Amino acid sequence: MNRITIATLASILLLFILGCNDTPTSTKEIFNGFALQPVNFLNKKVYIPSNYTKTNLDELGEMLTQNPDLNKLDKMNYKFATSSYDQSGNVPVLYQDSIVNTNSIWFLPGAYTPINKGLVNEFVNATERQFLKPAEQQGVYFDRLEAKFITQHSLKAIKVKYQLKTENSTRYFTQFIITKNLETYSMVVLHDYNEDFQKILKSL
Repeated sequence: MNRITIATLASILLLFILGCNDTPTSTKEIFNGFALQPVNFLNKKVYIPSNYTKTNLDELGEMLTQNPDLNKLDKMNYKFATSSYDQSGNVPVLYQDSIVNTNSIWFLPGAYTPINKGLVNEFVNATERQFLKPAEQQGVYFDRLEAKFITQHSLKAIKVKYQLKTENSTRYFTQFIITKNLETYSMVVLHDYNEDFQKILKSL
C-alpha cells in the first residue's frame, strides 16, 4: 500500500461500510441479548442492534446543531464526516442510536486495497498525523486503545480504536478497514461508551 492510498483511507475516518460473508455463525450467538435488524448495502447484509435507525448527513447535522449538549467532539465528528463525503463522493450509510443520539455507525465503500499486518503502523501513523493531532489544537485529545490486524477466513481488517477527550466529554472512536473478495470497506463506530461492535465481524 503506498502513501497515497494510506492517506486516502485515513481521510475517510468517519465513514464506513462492512461487507458480508457466508459463514454459518448464528447472529443470535454473536449478539446475545441484542434485538437485531439487517442492514442491506451493496447487496450485502450485516446485523446491528435494533435501536439504531437509518439517517443521513443532513439529519445528523440538524440534530447536532439543535442539541444543547453540542460539544467540540460532536462538531469535529460532523465536520470530518461531511468533508470526507465531499472528497470521496461515496454516499455513506449512517445509523444513529435512537437512545443516545450522539452514538452512530457508519458504512462506506472504498477502492480495493490489499491489506496486511505490516500496514497497521503505517495506517495508525497516518490517522494520527492527519486527523487526531490537528484536533488537539481544538482541545480534543486522544489515547490509542487498540491497533491490530484481524483475519477471518477470506476477510482481513485493520482495527484502530481511540478514546477522544475534551475537558468535559469523552467519546470512543473505532475504525475498521476491511478487505474481502477484492473489495475494501470502512466501518466506523462513534460511541459514548467503550463499545466498538467488533462482534459484527464474527457473524460474517
